[in-house]
Amino acid sequence: KADYIYISKTTKRVIDSIELFKNCKGYYFPNTFFRFEEIAKKNTILDLGYILLVTGVGDNKDLDGALKLYSSISKDERLPLKILGCGNAIERVKKIIDDHRVQSEIEVIPFLDLDDVVSLYCNSTFIWAHSKYEGYGRAVAEAKLSHKKILCTQISAFM
Repeated sequence: KADYIYISKTTKRVIDSIELFKNCKGYYFPNTFFRFEEIAKKNTILDLGYILLVTGVGDNKDLDGALKLYSSISKDERLPLKILGCGNAIERVKKIIDDHRVQSEIEVIPFLDLDDVVSLYCNSTFIWAHSKYEGYGRAVAEAKLSHKKILCTQISAFM
């Protein structure tokens, strides 16, 4: 007998249909995505004048490429940039930022609880999901749940 953890009701339905799991106990650990919408509905949608870049440090995220694009915008037209999603690689991200000479305009966001993440989305001017390739584009869905415009590269799930 092996117990299992599921992150959504859909996952549970699939697991429950598999004979192997018939006598097992399931534990629900909700994916934060399902709470995002609920929290976003309670937030006031504002425009506090910054771009929220939702990214990471993996090769697919192309953070260096995103910063090249950002730094190519003339300083008087450039909105401040907040970078979310780099987890425990903040120092590595700061070194990449240093290479682009735009440090004063960029804030790297540390780990936050979900309420604060949703607030960042809801208060941004727009969301930027820069990536060489992407899975299902969670940042795109979260931007829409926050009633924000989104700038993204080609994400196959949405093509």
